[in-house]
Amino acid sequence: MFLIIIFYLYLQNRFLYYLKIKFYEANHFNALACTSTSLFAQSQIKVGDFVYEVISEKTVELHEFTNTEATKADVPATIQDGGKTYQVTVIGESAFENKNNLVSITIPNGIIDIKKRAFRQTGITAFEIPNTVKNISDYAFDATYLSSIEIPSSVERIGANAFFGYTDKNRQLKSVKLNEGLKYIGSAAFYNTQITDITIPASVDSIDNSAFFKNAKLQTVKLQEGLKYIGDGAFKVCETLSDIKLPSTLTYLGAQAFFMDRKLTSINLPENLKKIGGSAFSASGINIFDIAPNNAYFKVVSGCLYDKDNKVFYAVPMTGTTEVKVLDKTIGIMDGAFWGSQVTKVVLPETIIGIGEDAFCETPLASINLPKGIFYIGEEAFGCTNLTEVVVPENTIHILKRTFAKCPNLKKVTLPSGVKALDTQAFIFSPAIESVTCRGSVAPHLVPAYDVDEYQFSVAKTIPLYVPKGCTQSYKDEGWDSYLAITETSKGVLKHVSTNPIDSISLQKNATATFEINFDEEITIIKNNPDVYIREQSLQTPPYKTFDYGWNARVDNKKTLVVYAADADGYTDTFIAKEGKGYYVVIPEGTVKNSVGEENEQIVMFFYGPNTTSGITNTQLNNATNSAIVARYNLQGQVVSSNQRGIQIIKYADGTVRKVVIQ
Repeated sequence: MFLIIIFYLYLQNRFLYYLKIKFYEANHFNALACTSTSLFAQSQIKVGDFVYEVISEKTVELHEFTNTEATKADVPATIQDGGKTYQVTVIGESAFENKNNLVSITIPNGIIDIKKRAFRQTGITAFEIPNTVKNISDYAFDATYLSSIEIPSSVERIGANAFFGYTDKNRQLKSVKLNEGLKYIGSAAFYNTQITDITIPASVDSIDNSAFFKNAKLQTVKLQEGLKYIGDGAFKVCETLSDIKLPSTLTYLGAQAFFMDRKLTSINLPENLKKIGGSAFSASGINIFDIAPNNAYFKVVSGCLYDKDNKVFYAVPMTGTTEVKVLDKTIGIMDGAFWGSQVTKVVLPETIIGIGEDAFCETPLASINLPKGIFYIGEEAFGCTNLTEVVVPENTIHILKRTFAKCPNLKKVTLPSGVKALDTQAFIFSPAIESVTCRGSVAPHLVPAYDVDEYQFSVAKTIPLYVPKGCTQSYKDEGWDSYLAITETSKGVLKHVSTNPIDSISLQKNATATFEINFDEEITIIKNNPDVYIREQSLQTPPYKTFDYGWNARVDNKKTLVVYAADADGYTDTFIAKEGKGYYVVIPEGTVKNSVGEENEQIVMFFYGPNTTSGITNTQLNNATNSAIVARYNLQGQVVSSNQRGIQIIKYADGTVRKVVIQ
């Protein structure tokens, strides 16, 4: 599932799908002792051990079977009450639930609907569903002793967990027959059964999430033309599944659809398949992706699965491949693309901007480059790998939970100044770590643990944390000294004092791609063509604007860094700033240095689009800060006086910048 991120329009917003099965609590109706007369304003009728609820002039719903000692129950087709005849058409919610002594239940023709938990946790070993039933609701036959079931042609829908397999193998189906007429198979409908084969009728168009999850003995699945949707984890952990062919009508294949299906060695991808979820083939035995020649959405290159435009890398063959060079122009690695594979070395192109959750999890990966443009790495992306050193990309501002967990050979970790936050357990259970280096003057925030006994690192507190000179207190304030021994390096950070345009100003629609960063000491260029990024609304989005000829850097007046994008003729380029939007301009660390070799850290500037008033403060209502005002600007960046009315950008001595209204 990517995650909180979309790799442009190609990578879906997904987050790792983990199945959570919740058993409903029994909610029994507390039947009143009564005779066979109508109760509750003629809404309920009790006949023998059965309580019915009137649902129309001529029909009733079986509400509850009240005999807790009975071993057999035969539901009548009709009942009499007050001289009227009612047909029984519905088995109500929890009607027989938890009647463990019941080993035999029959229901008549004429039943249309079997509601939630109707026969849940009963002792029935066999059951015949009448050919009038149209719907079987959630948990209807959960945790019974049925060994086989036939779904008649009248049934159109099987609800979630309808035949959910209990941990007791005596409560797991061994045989299922589905007939034409069925349209939908619900989430976890046949979870944890012992069936060995299943034929899905042509009338079925949707198999929902985890429908056949954890069917350990399932070997053969026959899918028919007409099926359009296979949900997340639909055939997950079917460890003996070796024979399945996807029909040409299929358009969607969910996340983890064939996860851990180790006997499955190949999969066909039909002509109409448009979307494939993350980790669809992870940790399986699949080493061949057979794509229909006329599929317009996917392709295979060197055995690996990509989208048609080479933007997203979807999957590597799970066996037989040890080295992969990802195609140029690829921007994203899908969730679980390498998860459980045999890959040891990966070369990524510089165009990569996102890596999905579990992307390389549980692989022998020992070598990979992480391009500087990566702004998102998903949870557990590199968990349980053989990496020995990690330099997190500068534009990855947040390292998520367990991203580098359980890496037994990981010795050295470097966090650039662009990293602003570190989730709980990001590097947990990586016991070989010998040093951690943080290059920012401000410590990355340690996101609080979910539980009090969770922690960040699994190493001794004597392991050094190297931080820039003069920055120890920031790391102590953030609590890093609870995990590592803070040690300052010989050099500090080169800090800038101002920018032009100044922060929080509104840009013109055709904004000039030139930015000045001022220092209070002389500087020299390190990177003549720095990787500057403009991002819209968030630092965790793809670049808003890229320039064909990249960015240039020069030094003016010995103390001012100027970065600018020039076109083919050498003129400064522009970009469109939109009303109501905000724009981040990110200057990379190490672009310039001072006389003693101290380098700048990542510099982030923020600007509003034209005519945007977000963040404006009325000075009559709110004093921005107690610090002294050192400069005033209008929205065009020009210096103005204190009595000039309108919107001003005010800079304070403490570095605070506020947009205010002067009246």
